[in-house]
This record gives sequence, structure tokens and C-alpha cells, in this order.
Amino acid sequence: MYAEIGLWISGSLLLWVLSAGLAMSAALLIAVGTHSRHRVFRLAATAAMHVTRGVPTSLLVIVFGLACMRVGDVPALPVVFPGTSPQFQFVAWGIVAALGVGSAGHIAVIYLTAWQSVGSKRLEQARVMGLSPSQQLRVVGREVLPLVLGPLGARLVHHLHNTGFAALFPVVEIFGGVVEASNETFAVAQYAGLGAVIYIVLSQAIWISTRLLEARLRPPSRAVPESTPQAVPVP
Repeated sequence: MYAEIGLWISGSLLLWVLSAGLAMSAALLIAVGTHSRHRVFRLAATAAMHVTRGVPTSLLVIVFGLACMRVGDVPALPVVFPGTSPQFQFVAWGIVAALGVGSAGHIAVIYLTAWQSVGSKRLEQARVMGLSPSQQLRVVGREVLPLVLGPLGARLVHHLHNTGFAALFPVVEIFGGVVEASNETFAVAQYAGLGAVIYIVLSQAIWISTRLLEARLRPPSRAVPESTPQAVPVP
């Protein structure tokens, strides 16, 4: 039993890590593209942001998963996803892509909102100082990142829950494991409660990690010195 639960957790975590990394990377490209000087790139990035926000992730998982099943087994692919049979490794990669696309537009909006809060003047100042592009990104990014982490943490928790859509296919993860174990043993309440506890623990770990990083990167607030009371002359 413990070995099966370990496979469920590791399967969901791997789906989450890979797809979340893909979503954050794609979101950065989309966010940068919306400020491109080229009209075609700007329109394409804006369209990608709105389309990915408007299409349900469950629908993307179904479409990508069915497409990968249609292609069939890809022998060259290594067995990466624990518990998932080799012939469905390609399907698991398709689900990773679907989950990444499903969150990319939402995360791009988080990036853009944080950037607008800081303003473009910071970047102009960095350019005037003669900093290289990488130095500009590091200086301005450190100011933007604390504003990103709060809403990003909430989105990443939601992204973890979206990995449950992988249960629609023969890919091992928490929700599908709970359903399968409940059907086999009829201990529905026991396994449903176990799955809920696992999701809560993982969600809290993600949320707390982003909040701790946010607190570490946020500049310390400067305490306002109290004014020294002036002595009142006695007549």
C-alpha cells in the first residue's frame, strides 16, 4: 500500500514540476511578446495569452492525451513517469504539455501585472546606468519577483490540483490512484480522505515555499524614527 501511495505522489509531483516549469517559461515568453516592437509578435503573444486563459485545462488534457494515444507508443522515450507503463509515457508527456499550456496565460497575466506595478521607469533607469541586458533583468527582476510570488503561489497550488485530470488516461497520479483503489477495495471514504490529506499537505508546501521566498526577497521595511519630544520651557 505504501509503495502504491509513493507512486501516486511521485507521479503527481513529476507532472506538476515539469508542467509548471513549462507554464512559467511559456508565460515569460508570452509576457515579453506582448511588449514586442513587432506587431505580429505582439498580436500573437496577446492571442496566446487570451486563448490559453479561455480554454479549460480539462479540455486541453483530453485533446492532447487523445492525440498522443493516436500517435501510439514512441519507443525512443525513456521511462520517466513512475508507475506509468512504457507505452503510455508519450501520453504522460502530452498531459504535461496540456497542463503547461493551461496555466501559461494565467501566469503571463501575473507577470504583466507585477511589471505594471513596478513600472517601466525602473528599466529605463537601468539602461541609463549602462547596465547590460542580463544586469537589467537581474536588477529589475529582483524588484518584480516579490510581487509575482504571491499570486504565482496560488496559481501553482491550483496547477497541482489540475494534475488530477491525468486520471482520464492510464497515467499514475494521486487522484487516479485514489479512484482505482476505491473501486478495488470499496473503501471509498478511507482512500478519498487519504487523497484529500495528501493534496492538502502538498498544497501547503507549495504555498508556504513561495511565501517564504517572497518574504526573503522583499526589501526590509524601514522603521520611521520617532521624533524626540521637545522640552517645554518653564516660565
